[in-house]
Amino acid sequence: MAPENDVLLSFYRLDETEEDYYVVKSYIESILFKSYLFHTDTYFKLLNKEQSLMEEKEELEDFDLYIYDLHTNYGNTARTQLLSLSGKEWAAAILGERHPLSAALLIMSVRLAGLFLYKGQDDACIHIEHIASGKKFAVTKNSMKGSHVLKKVDNILFMGIVKWKDEWWFSGVLFQQAFNADIVLDEKNSTINRKAVNFLDASNQAQQSVQKYLKNFLQFNEGNQIAFLPVEQIDDFVSNFVEYHNNAMRLSANKIDETPEENSKDGYLKENKKMDFFSEKYKDSADEGLVFLNPKSGLEMAIGINSAFPLPNNPNFNAQESDDNVFSLLEDKQFSTELAMFCLEHCKDDLPFFNYGLGNRYLEDIDFLLRFWKAEAYHSTPNVTLLNNKENIIT
Repeated sequence: MAPENDVLLSFYRLDETEEDYYVVKSYIESILFKSYLFHTDTYFKLLNKEQSLMEEKEELEDFDLYIYDLHTNYGNTARTQLLSLSGKEWAAAILGERHPLSAALLIMSVRLAGLFLYKGQDDACIHIEHIASGKKFAVTKNSMKGSHVLKKVDNILFMGIVKWKDEWWFSGVLFQQAFNADIVLDEKNSTINRKAVNFLDASNQAQQSVQKYLKNFLQFNEGNQIAFLPVEQIDDFVSNFVEYHNNAMRLSANKIDETPEENSKDGYLKENKKMDFFSEKYKDSADEGLVFLNPKSGLEMAIGINSAFPLPNNPNFNAQESDDNVFSLLEDKQFSTELAMFCLEHCKDDLPFFNYGLGNRYLEDIDFLLRFWKAEAYHSTPNVTLLNNKENIIT
């Protein structure tokens, strides 16, 4: 227990009238990287990220800027192993719900970093367009003192922005280059970069899409939320489900063919290629695999944990391997919280792991443990790409 100390307390207070995002950003980073509670957690993880970046130092110009951007991004995205809370959530908890900034902290956005087109500026704001999604933003000049260097419309900017108190603030570093049509086309065809804006107004639509996938997956997979397969069959299974889902959503072959043309207006060219990434990646594995329809994120593939699921449609359940498989499912960050909870809800009574010893005691604090083990992977988000706010594809 830390001793009561008014001087120490002053470092964890924020003025009730504070408006400056950078003051708030510094406050959050102090909690994550300088407090005794998280020094060996988030701060050590930050040091490891710095070390990885150091290996590329000779190849990077303005290396200090990359380090600063790393700090900025991780301060915004990090979650502690204790309770899997973000920096802004800890800040709000420390200030207390009566503090005027507590509510504002909780709704502060995640950082959107990537490539934007410069669209001009006025006395108050810099206007930019996120290339991949086409979404437009007005960034307050209070956050960007060097706006005079932005002169040519449609120059490409690498930058990050955060929404604080109903304003978008520049956050991180800025790199500028001339317009390049190839870069723009690559961005518009990047499903990963398109998904970066899902946390905005489209997030509800993305979640609705996942629920449609779930409904169709249950129909496709004979009412089962998990399919158990040899690894080499997973890609074909996923491809067949995508085709089934498209047909179920009344996207006929002609309609699917039209989708690239409809979206070519903003540069997106959807390719209907057979999936082959998962089976190829694990082609040498002797383990069986599974496909799970996560109700929060979408399709999830996994190997090496099939014996955590003693279910009628699992032909290769092995009781002797079940303890190890269950522990991997619970402890490993690559397996989602929802998959672990599916196991608990549907299988725990038939698993020896939960009926004696350590596993039985886990049940008393399972959510706390999952937050600790999975930390930054504890919270699942929709893994879909929105096209023109209407079409959705599984990725």
